[in-house]
Amino acid sequence: MKPRIRKYFSKFARETYVNDIEQNNDKRFYLDCSLGINPYGCSNMIVQNMKFDSKLITQYPKYSKERIIKFWSDIVKLDEVNIFFDAGTYGAIERINKLFVCEKSKVMGYCPQFTDYITDVRSCGGTYDFILLKPDANFRFDATEMLSKIGEQYNLIYLDNPNNPTGQIIPLNSIYYIAKRAEQYNIAVLVDESYGDYMDKTNSAISLINKLGNLFVARSFSKGYGLGGLRVGYVVLSTELSSYYSKVSHPFPANALGFYLAHIAMEDGDFLQESKRLIQITKNEIIKTCERLKVLETDLSVPIMTLGHPDKGVNLHEEFLNNNVITCSGRHFIGLGNIWMFSWRVGQYGGAAFLVPYFFFVFVLCSIGLMGEFAFGRSQKKGSIGAFEKVFKGRNLPFGAFIGAIPVLAQAGVLIFYAIVVGWIYKYFVLSLMGSFTTMDIGETFGKFAGQPESLIWHFIAMVSALIIVRLGVEKGIESANKIMMPGLFVLFIILAVRVLTLPGANEGIKYLFVPKWSFLLDPMTWIMALGQAFFSVCLGGASMVVYGSYIDDNVDIPSSAFNTAFFDTCAALLAAIVIIPACFAFKLDPTAGPPLLFITIPNILKVMPGGHLFGVLFFTSIVFAAVSSVINLMEVVVEAIMDRFKFDRNKSVLITAILAFLAGVPLAINMDRFGSFIDLVTVYFVPIGAVLAAITFFWIYGAENAREQVNVGAAKPLGKWFEPMGKYVFTGI
Repeated sequence: MKPRIRKYFSKFARETYVNDIEQNNDKRFYLDCSLGINPYGCSNMIVQNMKFDSKLITQYPKYSKERIIKFWSDIVKLDEVNIFFDAGTYGAIERINKLFVCEKSKVMGYCPQFTDYITDVRSCGGTYDFILLKPDANFRFDATEMLSKIGEQYNLIYLDNPNNPTGQIIPLNSIYYIAKRAEQYNIAVLVDESYGDYMDKTNSAISLINKLGNLFVARSFSKGYGLGGLRVGYVVLSTELSSYYSKVSHPFPANALGFYLAHIAMEDGDFLQESKRLIQITKNEIIKTCERLKVLETDLSVPIMTLGHPDKGVNLHEEFLNNNVITCSGRHFIGLGNIWMFSWRVGQYGGAAFLVPYFFFVFVLCSIGLMGEFAFGRSQKKGSIGAFEKVFKGRNLPFGAFIGAIPVLAQAGVLIFYAIVVGWIYKYFVLSLMGSFTTMDIGETFGKFAGQPESLIWHFIAMVSALIIVRLGVEKGIESANKIMMPGLFVLFIILAVRVLTLPGANEGIKYLFVPKWSFLLDPMTWIMALGQAFFSVCLGGASMVVYGSYIDDNVDIPSSAFNTAFFDTCAALLAAIVIIPACFAFKLDPTAGPPLLFITIPNILKVMPGGHLFGVLFFTSIVFAAVSSVINLMEVVVEAIMDRFKFDRNKSVLITAILAFLAGVPLAINMDRFGSFIDLVTVYFVPIGAVLAAITFFWIYGAENAREQVNVGAAKPLGKWFEPMGKYVFTGI
């Protein structure tokens, strides 16, 4: 059967909360901090009044609004027409979205906010445009940008107060100015006060109901009153909106037992006040205990907050879980090293501040390292394992092959995750051919694809295509693929850069990219990530460039080749960043979002530029060539090692490499948290270690003087003796 549901839902997948412990049937004791419920339970008056008339169960509910009216009477005069009950705030939210959101309609809000609301907007076919709370302001709420963006294109504005997930309280005057501005354009405003009982009543938007005609305020008994299992809430709305809401409400929106107990809970004001006092003390202690973690802007009276780890590779959700604390994960999202990873790392580590150590590492360390690895491979006429073994045997030292295997394994790790990214690129290449960028929800498409089983199909296609090219051999495969479309890719990036720089808001991205935030230079992780990125971008790791060096003729000028590699690599990286980072600001995307940046920013640019379909096809065609050339580069390292060690023929070695790389990548392809952690582990630690091992072998064991002689073979301008301490002490020392 093919039910005639809306076409939208054939591709829509609702994300729901999953309790890690219940899912795994874990019987140990855990502290559950994942749903923001009142940690002190509910009022004793609830327990004392659990004896009730059976009519509450057998008969349909009857609602009285007098208790709600009385509760708010000290700050606002409400009539019964202003109040509707529902199944928690979420029931009210769904009804309000039903009134205002349909396919092609737009809702505006902030990010981060309650993610299930955004999901519900999208389930209605609408688009959620968000304004990013600024990372450099610790995600503190600021109404300025929203006030400037409000316009007729929006049907609804959504605000949660206190904010979920940060736990910060939005000032009432900010909500008033936003709602007042929206009223000028006939835009309704929904204020979600699910956690509203944890802030002072005078800060509730309910106090504005009689001043504005476009306001909905949703309230719940689930959080402050501790009645989450009863699913009771209510919405207070302007009189002008009451008649419309009644059309989507129904006679019995809340259960009678829950309604009865909620009224009892409201009588016990002392319980709520004591809960707020204890939460403030406990939350303050938690923040002190987590002093090494980043705490986003929050209020102590609200029992939720957002934490971040200074090491972006640490999965904080998993760390807490390992210590018997359940939290909600905040990580939903993520040769191409320049195009894809460089922009992501620049965004996460301070923009221009990241470039300072990056330039140093590329032009000083990487240039020296590249000369060393090219010459190492050429002098030994072998790949990584064979070259290490030959040098060690020449000095009567054992374990050369074992140590040489370490850089190969590091490059194999890069191959594993790179093949996944190439699969994403194939997917977007097909989307560009179909002209899908103009019609699809770009951000949602990536989120629903990457990390999902569907990506395995494209991952498989990526490995098969690389397998076929590598089987052709180094000369026919790698060199041909590298030469076909790289100049075209540079031209396309320049065109995209020109288009991006004309977009409103792009100037902020240029400032972010080129005006340093010097405080990031005090963070060791900025330097560590810059080092890892530099080594990764030029493929420096004791394996790839050693293999290519083994194919280099004696007439090749290694110093010139090394410098050109570093220079053009940096140009490509900067060009990609000039496209991607300003586009983040122009389209209100998070520049620190990580791996997904390329796959969200570029389609957004193509969507608004003339001839976007054609440019999209050309761009992703070029990116396919760039990506596949990187994968076959990495694959060649492993293939050469297998051929050298096991004496297999090339075809068998290629097949073994492709199968193992694909299988190892499957767990990463379906889990973005695992994917991101694996990338950081490999590129920040294993790849530089491989490069250092190669440098020690070449400059120390083979000898710095011998190394310089090999580097100078074929050089138009031979290097002086200054190069020896640079390779022996500076490169290996740093």
